[in-house]
Amino acid sequence: MKKYLFTILCFFIFSNNAKSQCVSGDCEMGIGIMKYKNGAVYIGEWWNGEMNGEGTMIWPDGSVYTGQFKHGMYHGNGTYYSKSDSEDMTLYTGDFFEEVPDGFGTKVFKNGNVYVGEFKEGSMSGFGVLKYSSNNEDNLKNVIKEGQWHNDKSLGQVLFKKNGYIYTGN
Repeated sequence: MKKYLFTILCFFIFSNNAKSQCVSGDCEMGIGIMKYKNGAVYIGEWWNGEMNGEGTMIWPDGSVYTGQFKHGMYHGNGTYYSKSDSEDMTLYTGDFFEEVPDGFGTKVFKNGNVYVGEFKEGSMSGFGVLKYSSNNEDNLKNVIKEGQWHNDKSLGQVLFKKNGYIYTGN
């Protein structure tokens, strides 16, 4: 009998830890806190069991997104801070479309470069300004490039500002 009770107890303990669970509030139609099996935590608004409205997602590696959600994805205006080694950015604040930067935003790269402008499907696309950091070892140290971008590359003529002088070029 004791062996039977121990088996049932172990089943409930491990099955509870193996799935996501609402730890506080209303995770169906209200405001609640959900802890996911991967260790991530969502705090915010819910609609029909999905993250919808304002909320914050915190991942086990320390990365954080706070802003708008739609159908379980970050969508709308928000801020994403990454601590992941696999991403080239440390911070993005602006518009998201289905978890991808899309619209106007500011992106801070791990190397210290900063881009302020338009994004399309996660890439610098449209009008924007890219300031290279003082950490760059090449001839782009502290250079500012302003102009049109497409798929993270400057497109056509751009303005460069370097050492107090303004140049045009590609």
